Amino acid sequence: MMNDLSILLYIWFVLFIVMKRKRGETIGYQKDELLLETTSLNLKYNITFQLETNTHIYQYAKDKDVEIIYKLNEIIRRAISDEHYIDMEAIKRICAL
Repeated sequence: MMNDLSILLYIWFVLFIVMKRKRGETIGYQKDELLLETTSLNLKYNITFQLETNTHIYQYAKDKDVEIIYKLNEIIRRAISDEHYIDMEAIKRICAL
């Protein structure tokens, strides 16, 4: 059985492969690129705030529109750089604004 870190790495790998295949296409490329970044940020967020490895941020983002994913990534990036923890419910509320 795969642990959460293995799942994150697997998701990152799959998204990386999908992005490479879509280099010549414009449809879907931007969302894939953003989700790849989301996966990386999810991992950094867990490490920064010493959380158990999870995919909560990615799971929230995967079905969202590009604009929401972009906004989410900016929120997470800022939280990491400022070392300011924001719980998942607060992140969802901010993204809904």
